[in-house]
Amino acid sequence: MRRPLKVALVPTVALAFSAIGLLPASPAVAASTTWSCASSAWRYPVSHFEVRAMLCLGESLGQLTPSLTSECKQNDALAGWQAKECTATNLNYRLTAPDGTVYNGKLPDGTGYNFDIYGTTTYKCAAGDWTYEQQSTHTLNTYAGGSGDTSQTQTINVASCS
Repeated sequence: MRRPLKVALVPTVALAFSAIGLLPASPAVAASTTWSCASSAWRYPVSHFEVRAMLCLGESLGQLTPSLTSECKQNDALAGWQAKECTATNLNYRLTAPDGTVYNGKLPDGTGYNFDIYGTTTYKCAAGDWTYEQQSTHTLNTYAGGSGDTSQTQTINVASCS
């Protein structure tokens, strides 16, 4: 079941992410979760390996949960860009609330083709612009290998808190 979603993406990009299942599904919780996401971008840790990563904040019952959504591809000489498994590690993050309060944490490592990683710590929700700094390293799990820094900093607007 798809949860209500607030996305800070242009509508065509949001629709494409929704169609391929790249927007995060809610972790198992009793209350509905509303997701606010930054735009995603392709990053190239090495020339034959691309990672699309998107940072989101999920709001439920007045608490925010950070998440990282990743999609990994390898450039195959014969078939072009193909979905491949990768691993995301070194997932330290810093959230800065609209009032300037800073929270530091770490997401658990994750592996997959298209996958979501959710924080295990929640933070008091505050409406407004949050700064989400996510450190990350993505490693391609194929014969070609490859690994690199895919860190990013994004501003995510949380429109309201429940």
